[in-house]
Amino acid sequence: MLLNILIMLLVIIFYILSLKDREDMDKLDKKEHQLYFLYPMVKWLIVNLKLKKILDRNKATKKYISAIYVRQKPDKQVELYWYKKGSIIILILFLFNFLSLVYSLQNMNSSIISENNVIMRPSYGEGAKEHKLTVEIENNILEDEHENIYSDIDNEIQFFRELILKVEEQKLNKEELKEAFKEAKEYLDISILGENESLDWVDKDLYFCSKIPSSSITVRWKPEDANLISYSGKVYNKDIDATGVITSVTATLSYGEEKIDYIIPLHIMPKPMTKDGEFTTALEEELNKAAQETIYNEYIRLPDSVGNYRLQWKVKQDKTGRFILIMGIVLAILMWFQVDKNLEKKVQKRKDQMLIDYPEIINKFTLLVNAGMTVKQAWLRISEDYMKKRQEGDNKGRYAYEEMVITAREISLGISETTAYEQFAKRAGLLPYMKFATLISQNLRKGSKGLSQLLSNEAAEAYEERKETAKKLGEQAGTKLLLPMMIMLLIVLIIIIIPAFMSFKL
Repeated sequence: MLLNILIMLLVIIFYILSLKDREDMDKLDKKEHQLYFLYPMVKWLIVNLKLKKILDRNKATKKYISAIYVRQKPDKQVELYWYKKGSIIILILFLFNFLSLVYSLQNMNSSIISENNVIMRPSYGEGAKEHKLTVEIENNILEDEHENIYSDIDNEIQFFRELILKVEEQKLNKEELKEAFKEAKEYLDISILGENESLDWVDKDLYFCSKIPSSSITVRWKPEDANLISYSGKVYNKDIDATGVITSVTATLSYGEEKIDYIIPLHIMPKPMTKDGEFTTALEEELNKAAQETIYNEYIRLPDSVGNYRLQWKVKQDKTGRFILIMGIVLAILMWFQVDKNLEKKVQKRKDQMLIDYPEIINKFTLLVNAGMTVKQAWLRISEDYMKKRQEGDNKGRYAYEEMVITAREISLGISETTAYEQFAKRAGLLPYMKFATLISQNLRKGSKGLSQLLSNEAAEAYEERKETAKKLGEQAGTKLLLPMMIMLLIVLIIIIIPAFMSFKL
């Protein structure tokens, strides 16, 4: 819990310290940057923890972002990428830390055990409650003349035990006990066995139910010999003869003010017991004894010692809150890599889109050159037509045409055509566009003779390559459909098999 509170305080402090940089982030596109309110905190952490140099080492990220955000400042987009990535991590950690803190607060049960080893009983009507406890066991300091029968449980001076203590609710007077029905006897004949096979051979603990299932009948047990069978069904058979002992237990079935006593005969057989089991039995016996002695009290006093061992009781800590926090950290780490994975998918999507658009671009360029335009005029015309359609809202952005627009602007600003086309090929990073740019650049140096034929050949090859690309993308789409198809097949099998099994049972 202290760790949860510390993380919450650190997040709040970092957020307050980063508020001065909030104005720049408010200008961002809210649809694309939904966690923009956390960007100032991420920026503050990157600057103050000096993480910028470490992040700048990732050259691939900058390259991918420059390819995706074509007409925007790459450095600014890289920064926003890290802010977006960091904000996702912070949000996940904060949410899971908050859940962990809430769970820890709800499960604060350290006050269950008060001073003098006292546990308060539930009030009547609240039902029984179970508490997970840990007991710290130490050798008594006082010398004991009796032999320590538990000496081989643990060679150390101090050790621990974990157990579940069931605290029954406060009971009222006998008039409030519930009436018993005779048909419950058949259920008791089977349920009392527990792990035993027969009432004629009982060498394991018995099961004493407190209530008959699906009814309001309660059961109260009374062994014939409390030294042989406890009120909770514990069987003490370590010192009996090999022939066993015949005894019985009386089950009082109650419903309202009516009662029926049902006597169940038992044949208790001996069972070998280890020293560790002997100590556990003695410990449980002390607990049962304390529970029975205080059955009408508001509390149970836990034993201070068993044999030569001192007991220190503690409530077993629930580790669910810690698990939630660890799960949040793991999820944050996975999301860190998932964001990079999404960026790589965008780059792959850009590559596929540019390969599909290439035949269309080369075909337009060939038609314009054959119509008498120069290479420059054809390039500018294609770029202008694309921008006009974008402004009219007829189409969405296409990466290949965006790169052509950048090249057209570079030429308009005075950059030589050869240099502009070479930079276009470098930004595209795909073999067909490199070939296209090289083809244009060479013909600018050597003259435009034969350019029309070369472009026509390139257009024909481009369409063939487009067919292969479309075929490849179709195969990938078919692969992605395998999982939904398998799920549908499983559902169909369930729909067919379950009615078949139900008909067999009928």
